[in-house]
Amino acid sequence: MRWVAGSVVMIVLAGCSGQATPEVAAEALALPCPVAQQRRVALDVPGPGRPTPEEAVAPFAEASELVVEVVHGETVVFALAPDGQVVRVFSVSKHRDGWWPDGYAECLVSP
Repeated sequence: MRWVAGSVVMIVLAGCSGQATPEVAAEALALPCPVAQQRRVALDVPGPGRPTPEEAVAPFAEASELVVEVVHGETVVFALAPDGQVVRVFSVSKHRDGWWPDGYAECLVSP
């Protein structure tokens, strides 16, 4: 869990440097593979929204633990494997009826 929190600090710094967008920085720093080896998936799920970000992404998480962080004012959910490694990075948004998963990034091949 400490690794994810440390990554969020790095994400903020990378985003402020003007060298990467927050979305790319979050995925590049949190996932254990280079950006070129990542895939991004957009999600379009039926409603209603869910009460929490964790519940919104749970059907797509395939992880033992979900960690919610706010990066550049955006809520991000990290899906962690049993060994603590980040396996997916979800973007979520809050609407009147709850939280919705917008999409996620993951490594194409396990490192």
